Amino acid sequence: MMKLILFFVVNSISCVLYALAPPQMFEKKDGATNHFAVTTVLLSLHEGDRNEMSTWLDSVVSNGKSSISKGGVIKIEYGNGIRSYSAKGKNLKWRLFLAGAWFKKAQIVEVVDGHEITHVQTYPIHARIRNWFDANIAADYKLNSDVWLADLNIMDHRLARGIMSGDRRKQEEILREFGHKVYLESQHGRTIYLRLDNTINGHISVLRFKGVRARRRYGLYIPDLKSYAKKITFKDGKPILSREKTKVNPLGTMTEKDAKNEYEMGYRGGFDESLAVGRYNLPSSVGMTGFVVYGMDTDDARVHFSGNYHWERNIATGDLQRIYVRDSKFFKDFGSALRSMHDGNVVHGELHLGNVGIQREGMERVPMIRDFESAKELSPTDSIETRAAWKFVDVVWPIFQWMESAGQGLSPDNYVANFLQGYFGTACDHKLIDECVSKFVYGKAKQMDGRGMNIPDNFPHLYMALIVNEISQDPHFDQMFKEKIDAEMEIFDRFNKSS
Repeated sequence: MMKLILFFVVNSISCVLYALAPPQMFEKKDGATNHFAVTTVLLSLHEGDRNEMSTWLDSVVSNGKSSISKGGVIKIEYGNGIRSYSAKGKNLKWRLFLAGAWFKKAQIVEVVDGHEITHVQTYPIHARIRNWFDANIAADYKLNSDVWLADLNIMDHRLARGIMSGDRRKQEEILREFGHKVYLESQHGRTIYLRLDNTINGHISVLRFKGVRARRRYGLYIPDLKSYAKKITFKDGKPILSREKTKVNPLGTMTEKDAKNEYEMGYRGGFDESLAVGRYNLPSSVGMTGFVVYGMDTDDARVHFSGNYHWERNIATGDLQRIYVRDSKFFKDFGSALRSMHDGNVVHGELHLGNVGIQREGMERVPMIRDFESAKELSPTDSIETRAAWKFVDVVWPIFQWMESAGQGLSPDNYVANFLQGYFGTACDHKLIDECVSKFVYGKAKQMDGRGMNIPDNFPHLYMALIVNEISQDPHFDQMFKEKIDAEMEIFDRFNKSS
């Protein structure tokens, strides 16, 4: 009984505050785009399915979330908490009341094509309280840059802050209510995407928040799991590639160090725009945690390699489109994109086919390398052998994936040949191709988990091709090459004279 009385008192106070809230500005609907969309739906409701109309409305409404009641009332909730209710016809008080239009702050009536349409606006007290908390309570994270946030409309700004909060309950609520705008990389992943109502920076229409799905234990810390870390060592002057399960990853997020590294390396070698790196005030076993925010032109699509086939997988919809072996340009462009990144002294460190994004230019697929958490910058002072060895890691890993499936009926020769041709910029010697498509390749790869794989001994042609690339990029190469040619010409001249 006491609970019932308390509930009644609290709600009575809310109602009084509702009624005393100041009136809001209400011009001819809430922006030209929404006005057109709402009017179109109201005039068409008697002709179309309500659920279909609601889906369409969600896709075109700007800065708000729409819904259609059974009574044919359209409600739009805006980022600042203001709500508008629109209905067609006369004597609408009861229909608007049932839809939630209580304590109206503004109302207009207009006639469209002979039909009377009423628009009502409210500003619920709980929305005002939420706005106060958002403005005055410090967030549980810090960004190195929030300039991009200022370019978002109110609703997208609110959603972005909710996503970055790291609060999984808040994120689940956003995913449930804004499924047409917000989606997950995967159910157990750590990335959330937000489709923007309006582009920012002239081209960004989707934001990618990586590392924001922290799995907190008891609300105090983040548990972790171990993954493989690759390393290059030298024995008798030869590079040895090995990997051990020593890297520690906080569940659902990233270490602050990895987040900063991804932001910086992605800014230098990536294809998406690095907008910000964030730091959570929540520790893991390896220190504080963080996340990265990227700007993308379109929804994320990735190469999905399954069985014998390559697919273009749209992360938002899950749709799959086959990438055929005859699409040789895509695999050449993949190799070329990797070479361009390497020429900028950035190596990925964890490159595999799942890290290859796809962007459409007309009907053409363009590969984009993503996810630079383990990337590193090579120094000009590094030895040629060291630089070639680290680049070898990136080049050989997709080849390992293809060769792993060779026994399942996949013929990887064309994929490997096109990829290497794109990387080296020319048709490759058949000995190099044969070396990379040998039936022994996958067995060689397994050496990494034991004593380590001797790169020059196992892949002499590929390693030598990378060495030649490094030598050719040496600023003194032209002079060295000229001196060598001059010396050979002198020997040739002496030979002719003696003849």
